[in-house]
Amino acid sequence: MMDKTLARLGELSQPGALLDPDLLARVLETLPDGIVIIDEGGVIRYVNGQTELMFGYARETLLGDDC
Repeated sequence: MMDKTLARLGELSQPGALLDPDLLARVLETLPDGIVIIDEGGVIRYVNGQTELMFGYARETLLGDDC
């Protein structure tokens, strides 16, 4: 599951970004708050573990859904 998360974060990172996608993934996963990243088309591209706990849905269920 973490490999998929890292791949998605890699897709979201911009060329020349200062933050390494691996570091970003670790930071987002350790936050006590739910984090949802949505692309410009309104599609959910990332949710952290806390989001799963808050809403009771598995990450795989949320990813790719339209908002």
